[in-house]
Amino acid sequence: MLEEKRWSICEACAHLRITSNPDHDGKSVYTMYISYCRAFPDGIPEDIYPGGFDHRFPYPGDHGVRFQLGEGGEKRLSVYERRVPEDERTRDVTEGAREHVRRHEKLLQRRRAVVRRLISAARLEIPVHADGRPAVLTVEDAQWLAVTTTGRPIAAWRIPEYCARWESATLNELAALPQRELFFYVDGQGPLVPLRNLLEAISK
Repeated sequence: MLEEKRWSICEACAHLRITSNPDHDGKSVYTMYISYCRAFPDGIPEDIYPGGFDHRFPYPGDHGVRFQLGEGGEKRLSVYERRVPEDERTRDVTEGAREHVRRHEKLLQRRRAVVRRLISAARLEIPVHADGRPAVLTVEDAQWLAVTTTGRPIAAWRIPEYCARWESATLNELAALPQRELFFYVDGQGPLVPLRNLLEAISK
């Protein structure tokens, strides 16, 4: 049975970013992608996306960054307001916010484990173009760079237009990459690790 579409104000927001989720459970369309934004760079709370809470109102942990109408988003905002009842849009999200914090901490623990693997690896390799530039892949709104700690290249990056070969790299070289929304895809599995998480670990 197909999952019923759930409407979110995020779909009309200028801040929304989406990328594929290598951790998806294969059951729900809502786990196939990672939804994140300026307010929630590690993942939007389920209360909001896809849960329908109106983020024109404060949500714990949003640091004052709230909904901003995106270009061409007027129709999507109108549909959201028609399809999601007001009492659902303005409901109490206190417990949902607590659950989001718990899920967020579990995600951070998993990311830290991957970062430790990167730091302790005897050898790191990344895919590069023919001219030696890292073969960064655009996946929806984000940039991914594959990294292997095992010496076994990740099959998806063997596609010629993305990867001419694999080369060794250092942590400093990874840390110096310029992409703001860059995620590392390590050893062909999740979780994705944002570049900023690596920078934070190296700076300690």
